[in-house]
Amino acid sequence: MTESSPHVVTSAITSYGGISMLTQIEQGLTKNPHSLAVISQHQLSGHLSDITSPCTDEPVNNGCLAWTYTQLFEAALRLALGLRIRSIPTNSAIVTFIPNRVEWALFLWASTIHKLNFGSLDHTALQSGRQQELRGYLTVLRPTVAVVVRPEDYGQIYRACDACGVEQPLVVVLAPTQPVSDEASRPWVCISELAAFISPSDQEDRSIILRTARRYDPERTAVTLFTSGTTSGRPKGCLRHVQGSTFVTDAISDSFRLAEDACRFLHMGVNYRVSTVALSLSTWKCGGATVISGDEFTAESALRAIERYAITHMFCAPSLFHALEDHPAFPRTNLTPLRYVLLGGEIISKERFMHAAKVFPGAKIAIGHGMTECSGTFVWPFFDSAIEDIPFRDGIAPVGYVLPGQAIRIWDLANDRLAQADETGELQICSPALIKDYVGVETVGTFIDDPTGRWFKTGDIAVMNEVGLVWILGRLNDRIKRGGCSITPAAIEACIEEYVGTSACVFGMEHATLGEDVYAVVEQLHGKTRKNIAEHVLVNLGKDYALGRIFILEELGLDVFPTNATGKKMKGVLKSDVMRYLASKLPRMA
Repeated sequence: MTESSPHVVTSAITSYGGISMLTQIEQGLTKNPHSLAVISQHQLSGHLSDITSPCTDEPVNNGCLAWTYTQLFEAALRLALGLRIRSIPTNSAIVTFIPNRVEWALFLWASTIHKLNFGSLDHTALQSGRQQELRGYLTVLRPTVAVVVRPEDYGQIYRACDACGVEQPLVVVLAPTQPVSDEASRPWVCISELAAFISPSDQEDRSIILRTARRYDPERTAVTLFTSGTTSGRPKGCLRHVQGSTFVTDAISDSFRLAEDACRFLHMGVNYRVSTVALSLSTWKCGGATVISGDEFTAESALRAIERYAITHMFCAPSLFHALEDHPAFPRTNLTPLRYVLLGGEIISKERFMHAAKVFPGAKIAIGHGMTECSGTFVWPFFDSAIEDIPFRDGIAPVGYVLPGQAIRIWDLANDRLAQADETGELQICSPALIKDYVGVETVGTFIDDPTGRWFKTGDIAVMNEVGLVWILGRLNDRIKRGGCSITPAAIEACIEEYVGTSACVFGMEHATLGEDVYAVVEQLHGKTRKNIAEHVLVNLGKDYALGRIFILEELGLDVFPTNATGKKMKGVLKSDVMRYLASKLPRMA
């Protein structure tokens, strides 16, 4: 790839990726074999002691589980060998339905060693009432191994496979709730049995499986992740191959400065989204430690982990950020070790960015943009810049410049041409990290093949200046079309947030004559009135952006904005809440 005109930016060819996933994360093992690779705050130090001995090289307070790279690698190798001896074929799929705990990291490493397609899935999909979702996952992935927490979860897997005609996988249970009977008398195995099935001194098997794992196989499917489903209403499976996965790991390692000494990344979000998988792999590649704060996110456990284990790097969606700040323990939490806070998950306004810098005064704040289909596209160039030197656009922070080895362009959809510098359009990406296609759902027109390469139509509205700096202004499907004018909600949200000092959500509501009108929901008024807010938007953005109605969360019967698992506001749910509220105000017929 070479440099080109301002409306198509192609960064220089890079050496990112090009090795197997095991070879890549083994760099951390080679660099720091006796340093901690994973800390699980809510699990006891003796947990899984029959797989690996408790950590003694680098003591951790509070008696929690902490494994060095050597311990994590050896435990994962034992599981991989156990899977091999049980005739689990390479290149087949393994699915995990488990919350945040060390076993998630363990099976991710084991999958890398045995060259399995690792599918990290929402463990609540095993709950009653979500059978259709569970069947969808199993139909798409057809796993040979399924990892669950409890023996009773086996029944959900068995019934779902039977209903959709999928062959029953080997089910691995993490926590038997009663004494384990003879393995031959039950349809599942516990994790300790899987690891104990082989002798760790079997050097021949070790040599074979490691030699195979270190062989570069760029087209092998390494990880399958599902989108949140907020755009289409249905999660889409994204098959990420080795070439793309290793490219992303290297890209994120560089862009988020994970190679710095004593790096500790806080794993506090869900484990079935691209950010957690990508940042964990990147941390291990650099020899840092992933710190798991708890089974699920709570502000209390995250703050405890930040202080106890000297967290240096943290990825945070705005909703999680506010939950941390609002917790009573926040003011007395020692944040001194925190060096970098990566904000993402939705559009980051100037107000949010400046507030984060104020809340975390010792940390460098950055913007992270990553989609399940393609991550590691941008590098943040303002780590060492003063906030006043960051070029916010319409109150929205930039996402950065394109990282090496990739190309981006802004496409003018109205005129079906490349947009020029400072013209808005759809962001399109061409990258080695790009998935080849979706699985389990038909999508037409999402990917474009032309003489310049294969492009992903992100659905993001973006603008790029003449030197290649990019701002993402919102989603195409969030645009409000009022009276022939196309309105981007993110600009209004940023305007309100900077003025009121609180979170806002803007969306379109059906209107009899205009087509749609602009509605806003704010968290609180903070001493302002609705009239104040409407006038401020009118003065700063113009009459095309005028607000039709403004609501407060409290009057909708809400304490917080409805969000998905990654902290992104669910506008569809919020619109339903507004419609329900408006309907309650209509006069009732006698």
